[in-house]
Amino acid sequence: MGSPLTKSSCLETSHEALLRQRIISLVRDCSIETTPRESEIFGSYRNLLRPGMSVNIAYLPGASFTDTIETARRLRKDGLNPVPHLPARAITSEAMLRETLHRLCDAAGITDVLVIAGDLTTPQGPFNDSMTLLKSGVLQDYGISQIGVAGHPEGSPAIDAAILRNSLIAKNSFAADNGIEMFLATQFCLDAVPIMSWERATRRDGNHLPIDVGLAGATTLKSLLKFAKLCGVGASRRVLARNTKKLVRLSAVSYPDRILAAIAHQLLIDPACQFRRPHFFPFGGLERTAHWLDAVASGAFTLNEQANGFDTST
Repeated sequence: MGSPLTKSSCLETSHEALLRQRIISLVRDCSIETTPRESEIFGSYRNLLRPGMSVNIAYLPGASFTDTIETARRLRKDGLNPVPHLPARAITSEAMLRETLHRLCDAAGITDVLVIAGDLTTPQGPFNDSMTLLKSGVLQDYGISQIGVAGHPEGSPAIDAAILRNSLIAKNSFAADNGIEMFLATQFCLDAVPIMSWERATRRDGNHLPIDVGLAGATTLKSLLKFAKLCGVGASRRVLARNTKKLVRLSAVSYPDRILAAIAHQLLIDPACQFRRPHFFPFGGLERTAHWLDAVASGAFTLNEQANGFDTST
């Protein structure tokens, strides 16, 4: 006959059950990133991604908005919710913005967009940054009901921290003054610590926008280091680089289970936390990431002994 459960073990079991359910809920509500090139490769996403999932369409340097529109059309046809990136500095005129939105609405019925400044240092038209595009009022004219804007838990190599803070305050004011549903979409992070610290700091600064936390998908360690360097993910890259055991095998696949568990735990202990859902950057591993997400969403995973990470059965 087994020994009776102690009060502490019952509480621990209860917490783990709640943690598991929160992880499942987060993944079932997650969004994911794709590119027009990936869209051409896969052709259809219908057998890869959950019906209704939000799929962000990255706008890469040298790309064409025509490619974005075609990708959005394919995604909508596959029963998904396309969320195109609108890089303000790449838009040459208000007329171009209106034409692009008209075509996106006509081809894919878009309702959500992600507005970013973009990688260009020199604006190609009247929009110097995301705020100038938002203030134009053009998005509202086309019935866009949800607008994502950038969040930077680890800062940006090209933007001063004070400017980022003031920009976040301005975006909150704009959303409140105009009654617009907005959210923050962060750069991808590889470590939970800067994400948690940044979320608390933004709350102190008055942030009320929900946060979609950017996470790397099921990706090789070599790819993670490469993209972390390109994207200016400093603190996370240093954490990864210090993990010498893993770096022995750069071809090994890394999964974001620990950081996902940390986000779920934070939501359980802090009801005021602004995290809404994870957003996954597959970095070329879309199919592998999709299979991992399916396993997690179905509950096919086991928490480790510390309940700070988990393994899937796939």
